[in-house]
Amino acid sequence: MKVVITGANRDLGIEINKKCLTRGDEVIASCRDPANVSELHSLQETNSNSLQIILLDVIYYHSIELAYKKIFSLFSSIDLPINNAGIILGYTKRYHAFGNLYTEEITRVFQVNAIVPLLVKEKLYPLVRNGNQPKIVIISSHQGSNSRKEGTSTYNYDASKAALNMFDKSLASYVKQDKAIFLKLHPGWVKTDMGTDRALINPPDSI
Repeated sequence: MKVVITGANRDLGIEINKKCLTRGDEVIASCRDPANVSELHSLQETNSNSLQIILLDVIYYHSIELAYKKIFSLFSSIDLPINNAGIILGYTKRYHAFGNLYTEEITRVFQVNAIVPLLVKEKLYPLVRNGNQPKIVIISSHQGSNSRKEGTSTYNYDASKAALNMFDKSLASYVKQDKAIFLKLHPGWVKTDMGTDRALINPPDSI
């Protein structure tokens, strides 16, 4: 299986890489700073024929274009794109609740968590359409569910995940003739930089 992973350089991204490589997949791991991802490079040393690391800074559309060209040079088709890139805080690295909302913070979180994944899928879809029973995965969150929504301070994150889910549902309907399977996965509350040490699940168990 040919797999492309965004946000592949830490936490859940690293574990997704390990799982895919263990089962024999060919993997392209994308991240913002390929030169400084020691754990990914360690994986590559033991999987030199199966793992490629490329630059993809999801903030910049030009970077998406360049990443697509690199992926196309390596894969003529993609069986499993996994969008794992995401943030919970934006520029200020602070939570902003109602009464103290911050436009740039909301925009940044929406851009990374909802808008860019749609643009990446749009760019990669011709390769996905050529894949073997392709499945398109987004790492979402139950915090993006309207029916499950309860009080929280993570306004921006929750709303961005709801938007991500809706974009994905709309896209799945638009390309349903291609019979690609769209999966929105909630990884649980995981011990990562985002989930903090208070979380309940270790990354390997989540993946």
